[in-house]
Amino acid sequence: MDDRGIDVGAKERIHYFDVAKGILILLLLLSHFNSATIRAGLQNPLFHTVTFWFPVFTAFFMQCFFIISGYCSGFDGSTTAFLKKVVKQLLIPWIAFEVLQALFWAVYYSDFSPERFRAFFFTEPCTTMWFLNALAFSKLVVYFLKKVLKDWLVLAVTFAMLVCAIVINQLDIGPNILCIRESVGSCFFVALGCWLKNNKAIYEKLIKYSPFVYIPVFIALVLLKIRIPSFSAGMKVGIVEFPLFLVLSISGSLAFLWLCKWLGRSRFLEYFGRNTLPIYGIHFCPLLAFTVLFYRLLSPDGIPSLIAFLLADYLGVLAVCVLLVRVFHFKYLKWIVGK
Repeated sequence: MDDRGIDVGAKERIHYFDVAKGILILLLLLSHFNSATIRAGLQNPLFHTVTFWFPVFTAFFMQCFFIISGYCSGFDGSTTAFLKKVVKQLLIPWIAFEVLQALFWAVYYSDFSPERFRAFFFTEPCTTMWFLNALAFSKLVVYFLKKVLKDWLVLAVTFAMLVCAIVINQLDIGPNILCIRESVGSCFFVALGCWLKNNKAIYEKLIKYSPFVYIPVFIALVLLKIRIPSFSAGMKVGIVEFPLFLVLSISGSLAFLWLCKWLGRSRFLEYFGRNTLPIYGIHFCPLLAFTVLFYRLLSPDGIPSLIAFLLADYLGVLAVCVLLVRVFHFKYLKWIVGK
């Protein structure tokens, strides 16, 4: 299988993985609403009505991306072919979108100094496109570990790496250049996805019963007002919270995959699932622009106007993303999205 969810042998896509990725990328757009309002300097107590619900999915959604990638990736091919694939599908898009983001912020802040561009790769605590380089790092680590270790040992080693990443992040040891902490921590979830693919009977049972773990645990945390850990750009996971983080991220991811399998086919969601990379790379620029535009136009001061603002903002971003996806599929631009 390749990392787009295609079974190379049967030439058939695992459609509920496309549905899952489609929902996940739409949730990611929503989760960045808070970042957009902060960047734009917008403050409104009504925003809490929206962000209050984010932990329902931020507790697991990035880990789910890594698990899906691990499940759908082939780690048995030649080293040369594997390295070429990682460079083409992840590293080149990562660098390209980092440069495009740097250009956008240079225009936004009217600052074209070399330091601003250098910051995107070396001086920021975490790069804008952290997921792409973290996924590339994780796939390389898992690939080479699988060359010398059995699957369960790969899982054990990457689990130890996850623990180390969280400890280092908690103690703030050393710089986080190129999101090395997130990259090291993500290896476990890619390895877990690969292990689940090789143990399909266990996988099917886990996704069937995971909702009975995630839902009650999440509700209990909300009722007890316990902070829900999350792992994304900037790991919000303490050492003491690690067991809770592990339960939520794994059970949440698998419960979500069960839901997507139950939902069945959806051309709309599968379209977004097949185009997660370009949407991930370009979404924040239109999100910031539309957030500022529609906030000024609609000035939300109550729930009805807040809903109108959110719908206009979100639909505007989706429309631009769909348009730019088509642009990136032009012959001379396909390389940007790893095609």
